[in-house]
Amino acid sequence: MLDRLQQEWKEGTNRFDQAGEILLLAMQNQQVVGVCGLNRDPYSNSDRVGRVRRLYVSADSRRTGIGRLLVDAIQLRCHGVFDELRLRTDTPAADAFYRALGFRRVEGDPDCTHLREIADR
Repeated sequence: MLDRLQQEWKEGTNRFDQAGEILLLAMQNQQVVGVCGLNRDPYSNSDRVGRVRRLYVSADSRRTGIGRLLVDAIQLRCHGVFDELRLRTDTPAADAFYRALGFRRVEGDPDCTHLREIADR
């Protein structure tokens, strides 16, 4: 996952630099221990749909709340920009993680496995 993130950045195909997009890093003891990005969803026809991208937490830092903090920060960034947040994952652990964060499972969409509507604050 991190290789793909770096490759896309170097190639300029995804730098999280479009309106509303962001790439977040979680740092601990001056080391990157997590990363998570927010893009406009390229699989949606609406510019009001965001997509969680490249969530990764280092093995030593998992189950410490870093993933939750990153996704919470992404969700806060959505307000006023995106009406919903989508993602695609294929592991049972990630499914459970996103459902615990309030995402609902989506069936039958090849580009999206989880969705969360963004409520205005």
